Amino acid sequence: MANQRRDPYRNFNFRVAIGGRARAGDGYSGVRLPTLLARPDVAADADDALGDEGLSHLVLRRGFTGAMDLHEWWMQERGPKRSRGRIVTVDLLDETNTEVAVTWRFTGCRPVALHYSPLDALEASVVTETIVLAFDDVEMS
Repeated sequence: MANQRRDPYRNFNFRVAIGGRARAGDGYSGVRLPTLLARPDVAADADDALGDEGLSHLVLRRGFTGAMDLHEWWMQERGPKRSRGRIVTVDLLDETNTEVAVTWRFTGCRPVALHYSPLDALEASVVTETIVLAFDDVEMS
C-alpha cells in the first residue's frame, strides 16, 4: 500500500519496468499517468473536461540511445499476431531513491503510438522517443 506522509512526494524520482524488470540504461525521463476513468464510455467527456487527448493512455518518454526494444514491440503489435500485452510498472520513489512510495501496475499494455522528437541541426537537445500504451487494467499499491 502507498506510504502516506505529511509532505507530498516529488515527481522526479521514479522507475519504469516493462515485462517485469527494469533494465539499466532504460533511462525513462518522463511518465504521463493516465486519467483513471470510472467507465470507459465517459472517456470523451473526460477528454473534453480536462482539455487533452489520449488521457486514458500511459505515456513513457526516454532519451534515445539506439536501443530498438520499443520499436520492435511496436512493430510486433502492428502484425497479425498480437500479444496479450505486457505488464508495465511505475514506481514512485522517495527522495533517497531507495524506498518505493507507491506502485502503479498496468496489465495488458500494448503500444498504440511511437514518436521520436524532431531532428534539428540548430539545436543541441537530446533525441527522445515516446511510446503511448493502451492497457487493460491498473492497480495501485
